[in-house]
Amino acid sequence: MITAMTEIIVLITATLIVAAIVGTIVVTLREVFSDGVGHPRIPSSHFPDAFDPRYQKLA
Repeated sequence: MITAMTEIIVLITATLIVAAIVGTIVVTLREVFSDGVGHPRIPSSHFPDAFDPRYQKLA
């Protein structure tokens, strides 16, 4: 027979496991899709390449 205290402990443990899994997935996806560096900046001594889509301004 499962007591109420055992049931609460199982629910809390399951909640913590699910939260840990979701947190790991979120952190992994952030690392995969954003390396934290952003777009590279060209040196100030160089002119922007007119054909590079990263440096074209939207009209």
